[in-house]
Amino acid sequence: MDFAIHGNIVYNNVLWETEELCRLKKKFDVFLQRENIHTTSTIALAMERTPRLLTAVMSLLDQGVVFLPIDRELPAERLQYMLDTAEIDYIITDGEWIQERKVECPVLFFDQTDLEIPPEPVTGIPAGRQELAYLLFTSGTTGRPKAVEVRREGLLNFISAMLERIDFPAESRIACCTSEMFDIFFLESVLALCTGMTVVLADQDERKNPRMVCKLLQDEDVNVIQMTPSYLQMIQSVDPEYHCLEKMAVIMVGGESFPLLLLEKLRAVTKARIYNMYGPTETTIWSLVADLTNSREVVIGQPVSGTEVFILSENEQIVEAGQVGEICISGRGLARGYRNNEEQTQKSFKTLQYGEQVARIYKTGDLGCKKSDGNYTCLGRKDNQIKILGHRIELEEIDECMKQISYITNAVSCLKEDTHGKKIICFYTAVEERAGDDLRKALGDKLPSYMLPARFVKVDDFLYTISAKIDRSEMVHRYCKEYDEESENRQDKKCGSRQWVIQCFGGLLETEKGNIQDHTPIETLGIDSLTYINFIVQAEEELGIEIDDEYLASGSFSTVGDIIQYFDHLRETGRSK
Repeated sequence: MDFAIHGNIVYNNVLWETEELCRLKKKFDVFLQRENIHTTSTIALAMERTPRLLTAVMSLLDQGVVFLPIDRELPAERLQYMLDTAEIDYIITDGEWIQERKVECPVLFFDQTDLEIPPEPVTGIPAGRQELAYLLFTSGTTGRPKAVEVRREGLLNFISAMLERIDFPAESRIACCTSEMFDIFFLESVLALCTGMTVVLADQDERKNPRMVCKLLQDEDVNVIQMTPSYLQMIQSVDPEYHCLEKMAVIMVGGESFPLLLLEKLRAVTKARIYNMYGPTETTIWSLVADLTNSREVVIGQPVSGTEVFILSENEQIVEAGQVGEICISGRGLARGYRNNEEQTQKSFKTLQYGEQVARIYKTGDLGCKKSDGNYTCLGRKDNQIKILGHRIELEEIDECMKQISYITNAVSCLKEDTHGKKIICFYTAVEERAGDDLRKALGDKLPSYMLPARFVKVDDFLYTISAKIDRSEMVHRYCKEYDEESENRQDKKCGSRQWVIQCFGGLLETEKGNIQDHTPIETLGIDSLTYINFIVQAEEELGIEIDDEYLASGSFSTVGDIIQYFDHLRETGRSK
């Protein structure tokens, strides 16, 4: 199998057919040749989210050039660290935004209009194809993200294995709503284009707006989707009965724990085959698949082709079926390791000897067990890694970044789950107390927005277990103030927009209302996309207003005052339900 394009792309209501996509891919091949980009190069791909991005990815894979996808939402300091760690030779872009970031790395601008396709096939790349396919960064416990080196063999094995395990319809139309920095993007793009599917590509605004995604799924007759449970929750917030999923043939769910109630809801509204997917970036996207269409329990299934799973004890011995241990994965999907991080590579990738056989394994850090029927279950983490909106987050990375702030003496971050969803609470000790927006701003240069804590709590000391480890669960229980959900969520519809907005944010974010002012920037509040959608849904219900689609994406407003002004406008002009 190669990385030739056999499918189509639908983008902004326009169909890009195979022939046109192949022509654009060849132009990118010519561009690589002209700029002397070859298999010894490592490039960062910073292109706008259009069909050009997908054809560039296909070209780089086909030509054997290792690449790192990046997007405009990365903090400047983190972006520069990633470029340095990955030893990026050039950034290739088709937009102006990367040049405005003033990063220390050569930038090449791809302009398809000045490129001619030669009459003969482009052979351009002088050396043999690289062992590696691409790099992706994941959160790290040291305060710095790690660059996973994903191998070509692993990606090719993944594609063939998915075709064996997933019952894709003959004329698949798959939604591509995932960020290009998240590994499951490669299923929605590369796998789809290699196998003749039509990719319905959501643009940068659409993919962040659940109401727009619902419309896209229905308008473009999408019949295959891949989503995290959190994103499905956002879809349900704007489409409670999941009307947008009624015509689905395949629903793939992964990246987080799959709640049984969500599975039952999906079964009730669609006749689709429903799959639970499991696998870390280090083993190339998905390593186990479970068909849960008719299942009464949620399991992660069985290994895909070319993959083997071991459940190991603390002393790295294989345990019997039914016993709990760490999920470890072996096979063709294993990454080479972490770029320029031999210590972490040695820690996570081990050699396992069992009987007379030897296997290289990746230790996932997840606890699980093998059932008597051969299916595997995942029982949560054995460390402090969490998942929010499908993103892997090492709480220690937040802690380490906090401790780099001059007046912070120590920090520990915790996950709090309640009816409003998941929130990161950061407890800290310091020589002085600072407002949450000051701390969030200081972290904003080091961490992406999805990793920023929703609340900061200054404490005199941390709480510890009997074994002298920080007791994160007790920290949340004792130090987080209790609040009356009913009184906060059921505000008088006649109250002013300002009062309601501040009270609602105070409840959702568990912060003092006095810390939220009209001039407070939204980005400093630590609001993830799911919290924002919960806020919008409550606003429509409690204030009796109907919010325009373009304001459904997080980041639509700059300050709290902008939201208040918009809500007042809707109420004054009679824009109510």
